[in-house]
Amino acid sequence: MNFELIEYHFYLCLIILVIKFFINGWKDHLTYFILFYFFFSMGPILNLILGNGIYFGTPKDYIHIASTNFLCAIATMSILSVLIRPRNTEIEEVRENFPLLNWIFIAFIFLAFFNITKIVTIGLNIDKVTKISLIGNSIHYIYLLLQLFLTSFYYLCRKNKTRRFYYLNFFTYIAYCLVTGERDFIFPLFSIVGHLLIHHRTSFKKKLILTSSLSLLGIGGTLIFLLRDATQKTTNYIESFLNQGSLLFVNAFTAKMVDIKYNFFYGETYLHSFLSLLPSFIYKSSYNNLAWLKDNYAPGGDSGYGFGLDAEGYMNFGYIGVIITFAIIVLIQRYCNYNINRGKFFKYYSVFFHGFTMYCFRNDSLAFFKGNLYAIIVYFIIIQANNFITKGQGKVATHE
Repeated sequence: MNFELIEYHFYLCLIILVIKFFINGWKDHLTYFILFYFFFSMGPILNLILGNGIYFGTPKDYIHIASTNFLCAIATMSILSVLIRPRNTEIEEVRENFPLLNWIFIAFIFLAFFNITKIVTIGLNIDKVTKISLIGNSIHYIYLLLQLFLTSFYYLCRKNKTRRFYYLNFFTYIAYCLVTGERDFIFPLFSIVGHLLIHHRTSFKKKLILTSSLSLLGIGGTLIFLLRDATQKTTNYIESFLNQGSLLFVNAFTAKMVDIKYNFFYGETYLHSFLSLLPSFIYKSSYNNLAWLKDNYAPGGDSGYGFGLDAEGYMNFGYIGVIITFAIIVLIQRYCNYNINRGKFFKYYSVFFHGFTMYCFRNDSLAFFKGNLYAIIVYFIIIQANNFITKGQGKVATHE
């Protein structure tokens, strides 16, 4: 293990992060991206520097490659975010009503309440797997996925009659996640709070409340993970806190497999991900990155290890693949930022993209492609159906 190089990468990333903050401060969504990514990528490396433990399965001879991936990602996001400056224009409010969303929110409120009651009746002390089996695996994960889309309608509900059901749905969504030991709610909340800080004139007191809430949400989500995860064997709370996620393990192990077994994939995984968007009768493949990692590390094992957009970039094209991956993320973010007042869609998609991208930092291109495609489909289905309903009532809702 090249400890000096790994330590150098950590401090260089920290310096880049500080410079980036002094240039853009909190008025750039990419600041939140980089902070979030820095914690999940460099946290375990800080543990190494402090002399603490990391996940035992991490191949130490390849940690320097993982830390180089992290440096490439952080430097790419930081440099491009300075070269392509953000626009902090105030977001125009949407005043029209969306009666269909009211009914959708009501249905999800009752679904969450029903499943929470089912778990509470048996006992909150049961393990997560048992809780999910009580609800049903499919119902649980589809509910979590759809909430990522529904909570993204924030700006379409903020100033109209739909807001009451929107906030009530969000509240029950958070309660559901807390009861089932999930922390998915943090991603849309991070996105919404970020939009409020960046695109709205707020007093210092309100900014302090929002930033404090954001910090508490991050810490709270981490605590949820610590409390639910029975597989982590750590010696102290700092070590456990810094070992969140699996980016170091995933990147180091992927680098090892590329080195000793597979060589680079040269875009093959991206082709699989893109073709997997097609209906299964046109294209069907058993390959996916998460299964590839599990089969190489622990064949026949039950638990998964996630993946990483950075690891996938490296396994295809080396360090240049990491740079291209995060450059694309920056370009999409800036496109959303520049067009946020062009219509309802961009208000919706901007909230979705910022939360979902942070979620996908620890996933792969298939999840990223599918999530974005489904988000667009869900939006247009709901808006078109809502327009049909309102036209039937003699109240035409303009579609932008």
